[in-house]
Amino acid sequence: MQNDFFSYYRPSNDILTEIWRTCIFVLDTNVLLGLYRYPKEAHDKLIGTFSQVADRLWIPHQVALEYQENRLSVISEQLGKYDDVAKIINETQSNLESKINDLQLKRRHSVIDPEGFLNKVSQIFEEFQTELENLKKAQPDISDDDVIRSDIDKLLENKVGSPLTSDELKKLYDEGKERYEQRRPPGYLDKGKSKQEEQFYFTGDLVIKREFGDLIIWSQIIKEAANKKMEHIIFITDDDKDDWWWNYKGKTIGARPELVEEIKQKASVKSFYMYNSARFLKYAKEFLGAEINQETINQVKEISELQKNLMSRFPLSRLRIEQIEHFVYQWFQTRYFDNCEVIHNDRFPDFTFLKDNQKIACEIKYFRDPRNIFHRWRELAYRAFYEIAKGNFDAFYIAFVIDHDTNSELQRWIKNLEIPKGVKILFFEAFINDNGNVDDLHFIRELFNNE
Repeated sequence: MQNDFFSYYRPSNDILTEIWRTCIFVLDTNVLLGLYRYPKEAHDKLIGTFSQVADRLWIPHQVALEYQENRLSVISEQLGKYDDVAKIINETQSNLESKINDLQLKRRHSVIDPEGFLNKVSQIFEEFQTELENLKKAQPDISDDDVIRSDIDKLLENKVGSPLTSDELKKLYDEGKERYEQRRPPGYLDKGKSKQEEQFYFTGDLVIKREFGDLIIWSQIIKEAANKKMEHIIFITDDDKDDWWWNYKGKTIGARPELVEEIKQKASVKSFYMYNSARFLKYAKEFLGAEINQETINQVKEISELQKNLMSRFPLSRLRIEQIEHFVYQWFQTRYFDNCEVIHNDRFPDFTFLKDNQKIACEIKYFRDPRNIFHRWRELAYRAFYEIAKGNFDAFYIAFVIDHDTNSELQRWIKNLEIPKGVKILFFEAFINDNGNVDDLHFIRELFNNE
């Protein structure tokens, strides 16, 4: 039976050793961009490990293109973290001083003198802010020489594949529509990718459709494998979506069996395996003798987990967010804005309802993990308050939508929220079916400042 269903089996340790000794290592875009997020030691170890197998490294042209397209935004993202931390520090200091001053301890308590304590706290905050500013100055900016890109350029010199032709892309897009409808991996979870992104970008005379990025990568891997008669391939990717990985009850088994079968059928590849960056380092230590300590592996794993948590703020597919927006929009119309004029916006906010000479905004955010709401609610709430203060809107509704099976988790997180005046925060639960689509949406509760 194993010969007939080879894609469901893991090889023996001896065969896996041989695969690691002779395979071609293919890197995904997120692996290259991840190098900008790791601590220096982890970055150096990963680059060093790739260098050990430099003669067996290869990347698809689409990976190289996506890397160049996204590099500056990742650098900017890293710089932005310093401002985020500085903002939190300032808010924490201000809130601490305000709450202690509200106690009026000098008038109401003969022993507690907060002035000395606050002076010490202020000094600590100032020292931290100074250290933060010095670290930010040392962080490369988008206009600086990119040392990491220099490392990548050296590592991957003459190891980048050729692009698909214009005719090949057109054929792939037609095929991709059918594959996505059938939920055939990879890439179907990127269907209608991000309403805030342009649907296309260009390189030379080629038109690249963002939603087919993963499928382009996959097609280029198959094409290269067939042309170069590759027998064993290990694909290293930090993409954790189910349209690449075979997951069962929260555990990752390996590459989707459909991928293993397709690349064998089309390119005669004997074995196709996938690892994320952390597991690659773990097995490189075992099969390549790479000198990697557990702390480095943990650092890479933690960064990948953090990115996954950040990305969980967004939907798995454009189809799902469109369904959620439709349900929420209908709910608002039925509950508050029947027969009102509505403006659909491409950016913040999603909708504007015009009622009785008032402009009422509505922004919708979908989260798979309700805990992530509380990384964003304050930012969104006070952005909404600012829009009201500027006179752009008379009221602002923010609709947070979570999956039905995380509702109990939400209830523990929505206590004691401080809501700005004029802003209403509403919570909904979405009922997702086995196909990943929205069957129904239920209103949970509404929070607002009634002062």
